[in-house]
Amino acid sequence: MRTRSVPAVRISPPRLRIGVISILALVGAACSPTSASAPSPSVTADASVEASPTYALGGFPEFPGGSLPASTSEAIQAALDAAVEQGTFTGATAAVIVADTGSWTGAAGTLDGGP
Repeated sequence: MRTRSVPAVRISPPRLRIGVISILALVGAACSPTSASAPSPSVTADASVEASPTYALGGFPEFPGGSLPASTSEAIQAALDAAVEQGTFTGATAAVIVADTGSWTGAAGTLDGGP
């Protein structure tokens, strides 16, 4: 049986970290509920405080029909490409869905790290 060694993970340069953090921020924003997607129930004592909406299984907003803006898509793809070029990953895929805005999917590199 042939064993395969796992390459060491390199520490990312600051620019790559910023790209990855940007992707995570976009994903976090996409996962947080918006006031337009569902009505927020009011809290009883103070009318200025509202509770976050609660979603039941299947109760999420419609999947956005369009794509994310080109500048956003290009920035996310560049971060994914940089992760592969820096050797952080040999190949990667990602998807970002932002309610009421759009979605993006991308890929970079290969499974085995070859050309």
